[in-house]
Amino acid sequence: MLSKQEWNANKDSASIIYCFEDGTTKEITMAEYLRAHPEHSAEDFRIIKELSDELLHTFYLSDKRAENYLSDRTFETATKHIASSELGPLESLLRKEQLRFAFRVAARLLHSGKLTAVQRRCFIAYFIKGKTVAEIAHDEKTYRMTIWRHIRRLEAALRDAV
Repeated sequence: MLSKQEWNANKDSASIIYCFEDGTTKEITMAEYLRAHPEHSAEDFRIIKELSDELLHTFYLSDKRAENYLSDRTFETATKHIASSELGPLESLLRKEQLRFAFRVAARLLHSGKLTAVQRRCFIAYFIKGKTVAEIAHDEKTYRMTIWRHIRRLEAALRDAV
């Protein structure tokens, strides 16, 4: 038997599905409907089924919105219990040491003579000045993909330098 959570399958079924507050459902076929209501026709059943499907879909969407709202509220509540992003003294010292190490490796790579002039400019623009690939490509008057390849090679060179 179909439930209101399966409204799409219900739409393709030949019966009308009634969903009740307690979660139970009742499925009524055209034959059952016409037996109970001989004064109505198959066309009447089709119209009622279309209305029923539309209502079921509306209720389904309403339930999904409520579930999303509740899950958002639950997430907001959970985030209050997560540790703050403020660093303690040990983490702060470790982060500073990591930055010093990264700058030493970057300086060694920049002064090694292994980079072309374009790679050097890309390195400074991307890693030091924080420019985007699009901005660098515009400055260099080239394609973004070219700059992206330079940056990937620079990242590999930095990994190798470590």
